[in-house]
Amino acid sequence: MNSQLSRFDLLLAAIPLALAAGIASSFLVAIPFFVGVAAGAAVAATLVGYGIYILTREPTMPNGHPAPREHYPPIE
Repeated sequence: MNSQLSRFDLLLAAIPLALAAGIASSFLVAIPFFVGVAAGAAVAATLVGYGIYILTREPTMPNGHPAPREHYPPIE
């Protein structure tokens, strides 16, 4: 069994961490709660967009790791 984490696994872990960091920042820094939640949500939304529009468009190997450059389509 392969114990290495793929980029997709790391992305799935980063989304709730961004939300949790935003909530935690509202308690650690003198900012309103909704500002911390909004900041965490903005980072999480950016990660979701990255996953949908960039990460899924890159060729990957079956284990989720990036494919070597020879597997990329030619640039026209």
